[in-house]
Amino acid sequence: MDDSRWLIAASQVLEPARNWEEGGPFAVGISDGTWGRFRTGKKPIKERAFKAYCQVLGLPWKEIIARPPNPNSIQNSALNTKDPADWGDAPDISYFYGRTAELSALEQWIVTERIRLVALLGVGGIGKTALAVKLAQRVEEEFDYLIWRSLRPTLSLPNLIAELLQCLPQQDSPDRQTDPIAQLMKCLHSARCLLVLDAAESVLQEGSLAGCYREGYEGYGELLRRIGLERHQSCLILIGQEPPREISLLEQETECVRSHFLKGLPDEAARGILRAKGLSEEPSWDDLSERYGYNPFYLKIVSATVREMFAGNAG
Repeated sequence: MDDSRWLIAASQVLEPARNWEEGGPFAVGISDGTWGRFRTGKKPIKERAFKAYCQVLGLPWKEIIARPPNPNSIQNSALNTKDPADWGDAPDISYFYGRTAELSALEQWIVTERIRLVALLGVGGIGKTALAVKLAQRVEEEFDYLIWRSLRPTLSLPNLIAELLQCLPQQDSPDRQTDPIAQLMKCLHSARCLLVLDAAESVLQEGSLAGCYREGYEGYGELLRRIGLERHQSCLILIGQEPPREISLLEQETECVRSHFLKGLPDEAARGILRAKGLSEEPSWDDLSERYGYNPFYLKIVSATVREMFAGNAG
């Protein structure tokens, strides 16, 4: 079957207002990977993609869902079961303050504009990881796969790619002679994947030229270049205190790479942290927040100190 033709047709079902072209990228949930899983029935796909494929093929999806499970039925084994996300060592964010506008802007970049590489940058403690967790939770349903990895302690590129390849669908058995980055890029093209790499500063040199890699970790630059420049349907969110040198260069070469420098919290969000930590003397909160740069990590630390040593009185 002409896969591209059916992918375009399914995209038109889900988003009829757009002009879909051969080769993709296609509508959210429509990809070579989901089409292959739908046809073989070996792995599940999400409900919206399942319905779209059924519609373009003239299959009665409601009747298929209502049928008793049949291990030999391609359609029954492929319908509306969500692929598990691999959150790795992503933190559990119980409380989240502010950043509403930034969340919306980043979601627009990833879902609507299909940005391939997003660098989320800022000083330590400013809330980059927390924002990335909330962002990934908001856009998770738009992707076939979600994988979160921290580069701390320093994770070599071969080990990182090996971990990613274990989580992603592969059309063929990996060839040991094939470039590992090329293997990963093939996966990012065949399925819509969201990769999140935290603590990117771990692979950069300290006290040297900004954005330079530690010895032996220069391959990360090639990975970023290929993800930013090659055509695929996936997205990498890179979280770090400073941008690798490729980021600014790629931003000049393509509109599919963007960076966002995170600043301190808005006034009300900073007050929310102090309030939640049990501080009193609210009139002094703005001075306290300004003194610590509206940095949520520092505000939590100083709140604990004030509560223990001054009974929560921040005046």
